[in-house]
Amino acid sequence: MHPDAVHAQKESVHVASGRASAADAFSGDPGHAALASFAAGGVQATLLLPLNTLQTHMQHHGRPIAATMHTIFAQGGLSGLRLLYRAWIPTIGMLGARQALKFGSGAVIKSRTPVWWPELVRDAMSGGMSAAFSTTLLFPLDTLKTRWQLGQPTPSLRQVYSGYTPAVLYSALGMSLWVCSRNALERAIPDHPPGTAAQHWKHFACGAIAGVCVQVPTYPLDTLKKRMQASDGPARAVLDEAGALLRSGGLVRLYNGFGVKVAFVAINSAIFNSVYVQCRRLLHMHQ
Repeated sequence: MHPDAVHAQKESVHVASGRASAADAFSGDPGHAALASFAAGGVQATLLLPLNTLQTHMQHHGRPIAATMHTIFAQGGLSGLRLLYRAWIPTIGMLGARQALKFGSGAVIKSRTPVWWPELVRDAMSGGMSAAFSTTLLFPLDTLKTRWQLGQPTPSLRQVYSGYTPAVLYSALGMSLWVCSRNALERAIPDHPPGTAAQHWKHFACGAIAGVCVQVPTYPLDTLKKRMQASDGPARAVLDEAGALLRSGGLVRLYNGFGVKVAFVAINSAIFNSVYVQCRRLLHMHQ
């Protein structure tokens, strides 16, 4: 038998057994991958929602961080905290379900791609397709979350898919880049004994670096999405919305809140990757 065919057969058996390596986010049993990512997404949402709410206000209003904080806490500390956590329930539902769909479907898609394809191509394709699927299904919850973060009323039916085009592009491109970067880093950095502090820090660092790498090319799409989700006026085309923002503040306007987003994504991605890998271990997915 040809060596490539032998390798393919071994990998198919390896995937079917449900056991996998931490170096591949889409390896192993899809159901276990979905469960582990749902738990990690819930931790993400609970810890980091206030920072995400702050970033959303900066993107929507185009204000610096100090002015945004002043607006949020204008009615007092308790009122500000309520606003920061107002979207907690839809965020838990959306983020947990989105991560479960992305990583569960991503594991299924990758297991069905030819094993002789370059690993980078398999990662990118499975990441992009799974993200597009989950975004399409869960986008109404994302719109509800964004509007509640801004203190706006619940969206009408005609508003729930406002901003879908930049959202699905942002999600698919971002997930492809994240999976490729994260898996490459996990493979390149030497492992340490499981359970040691060094091993936990490895997964934390890989998640953080991968998350930050994604943001530079994709952040303007996120700004466009949130602007369109929060609009109560007539629906605008993506290019019209982008043109309006560029005229009002140039390219910098598309990157309002970028510093907060990078900090948020670095911590967010680091926490997710660390919790995700630990949950996979608890589910006995790794050898």
